[in-house]
Amino acid sequence: MLRLLLWCSLGLPGRPASVAQDVVVSGEPNVDLAGLSDEERRKMILAISRMEILERLMQEIFFLETEKTGAGARLFGLLKFKLASVSGKVLEACPDDYRQAFQACMEAGRDFVRQFEGVEMEEPQFHREYSRYQGKCRAIMQPVKSKYRLEEALADPIIFLRREIDPFRKDKAKLLERFKVLKRQVEQETFTFPEITEQEREKFGMRMILY
Repeated sequence: MLRLLLWCSLGLPGRPASVAQDVVVSGEPNVDLAGLSDEERRKMILAISRMEILERLMQEIFFLETEKTGAGARLFGLLKFKLASVSGKVLEACPDDYRQAFQACMEAGRDFVRQFEGVEMEEPQFHREYSRYQGKCRAIMQPVKSKYRLEEALADPIIFLRREIDPFRKDKAKLLERFKVLKRQVEQETFTFPEITEQEREKFGMRMILY
């Protein structure tokens, strides 16, 4: 349940969208991007998609590597892990406005860690405070998520992840290793998301979480 709540809180698409190869956003471009060439928009969306997918991969790696403790402790541990593991090179490739919003969200996370690390709280109190932090991050990120149509842009990359891990879902050790391999691949500057077929959208597109 904790993984499902986190997965939904990240704003992942719950159903497939029609996105062309290399995550080119379909339809008319956002007015803020209208002055850019198709190639410039493609590069922007690809860079952001890599960063968003890396965040999800880090989350899955953390949950597979850590023992199941209280939900609050795991959320706090996940936040610290993500703050320490963000790929600077991938983030640097993103557009300025997305990068600034992402960094502001990271700073909000650091503030949360500084404020609450070592503080004993009951689970309900912790979840209230964590929800406030999440709400702050959502407010920071929402303008750029809307501008770059991330719900649409991430649909096929998420299906790509589901396709890649599908053979390993019942083997925790192999699944963890597959996530790590995918993380290394996505971190490569030359990485692009492969084309997804309609059959793969039908097979993998309706799952809310990866496995």
